[in-house]
Amino acid sequence: MSFLKSTLRFVYLFQSAQSFVPNVIRLPDSRISVSLSASSEEGRVVSFLLDSKHHRDDWHRYCENVDKNLEGLVSPSPESFSAIHSAMVRANAAISMNTEDIVALSRYLVKPNYTMELFHDDEIVKWRMIQGGNEGVIVDSNITVEEGGRELYHEFSTLQLSQMALEFATNTTNHDANLLSKIHEVAQQAEKRIFLTVGSDLRGPQSADACFNFALAGVHNSSTHLFQNLVSIGTHELKRAGSRSSFPTKSVLHIVEKFAASDIRKEDAVELYQIAADCLEKKHYKDKMYIESLRDGTFGFHGRPLLWLWRFSSRQKKVEIDNEGNGKWKDAINWQDEFQDTNKPLVVDIGSGMGTCILGLASTSGNIHDKIPIEWSHCNYAGVDLNQALVRFGNGVALRWRDARKGRVKFFCCPADDFLSNLKSYHGRKAFFLVNFPSPYRLDAGER
Repeated sequence: MSFLKSTLRFVYLFQSAQSFVPNVIRLPDSRISVSLSASSEEGRVVSFLLDSKHHRDDWHRYCENVDKNLEGLVSPSPESFSAIHSAMVRANAAISMNTEDIVALSRYLVKPNYTMELFHDDEIVKWRMIQGGNEGVIVDSNITVEEGGRELYHEFSTLQLSQMALEFATNTTNHDANLLSKIHEVAQQAEKRIFLTVGSDLRGPQSADACFNFALAGVHNSSTHLFQNLVSIGTHELKRAGSRSSFPTKSVLHIVEKFAASDIRKEDAVELYQIAADCLEKKHYKDKMYIESLRDGTFGFHGRPLLWLWRFSSRQKKVEIDNEGNGKWKDAINWQDEFQDTNKPLVVDIGSGMGTCILGLASTSGNIHDKIPIEWSHCNYAGVDLNQALVRFGNGVALRWRDARKGRVKFFCCPADDFLSNLKSYHGRKAFFLVNFPSPYRLDAGER
């Protein structure tokens, strides 16, 4: 029920997001303005201050007593301190300061019965922890605060934002033309949240959960760095706690499998998979082949990680076309708009589901079977399914590719007969057709 209330509150905030004006503190001099909500910095991979021993010499610049401030922050307090310090550095580099950023951090980094105070000292805005009270953040009277509003990333954690994106993707009708843009707006808010928190609100396997949710929602163009930032956070969590006895083996498996199910391949997560292998060895995990696959780079979008996709797809309702023909495909496919080169042979998957079969084939080099003489890396791939949520995942994965696979895979949401009618206009050779594991039909009572 609490999550439902949060979701309803999210919808209200989302609808009025364009009118938000952040609370600001006017700083007393003419320093260069750096917007704390600027997309220019959010686009890059976050340089995580969680691993910030080299930053600690600078901690005293924005607070009077580091040890006292650490006492008022949740564990691990050095990481909590780093997140707040990062926000203070950005704030003091700007003409105006977004107080909502500091308030958002205080909600989960400050211990109960502690209050954070912002104050001026020699034209620098500093912060300190005050024991007693539970007021979140208080601002010294010498600092002028202009009232404004909040953005979504101030209200919700990165994991919550990923859950909301997935709710949009699975609970909205197939024909909402603005659905994908709404999903990506939520993803952009998550990027702002990560930039603000430097990952300190994603503990244990939560970064992998968020990555998987965004992948299931079909996120691809908010910023490709969103997924890489989540991988960096997951890597840090394994470094920080993965070898501890309190961090169970199943959590290590959970992390690597959900990243792999999101199509985070070895080249994008070398360190993550290596550290996970070390953690599993220390925990005496019995599956040596599993550990070896993490080390040699063969772990990825196949095998056990795909069970997470099966669990998701098995919970989806079967989509049917009603008697009036609603859901029928009405537009002709312009193949030149869908593929970079329509002269390539085409591999077709009817009832493609999550798209794992042709996503895997598109990532294959050479010929994989003597009786099927196809150069898979030289083909285009088209999948078709009636479930838009499943199609969105496949397209999201393919659209995140930046290598030779780019522009060679496309999934369509339409009935198979309509798709096959359009297939006649494809220029290249239709090389291979797949019909894998069709959904069984349940007979009604009395039918045979």
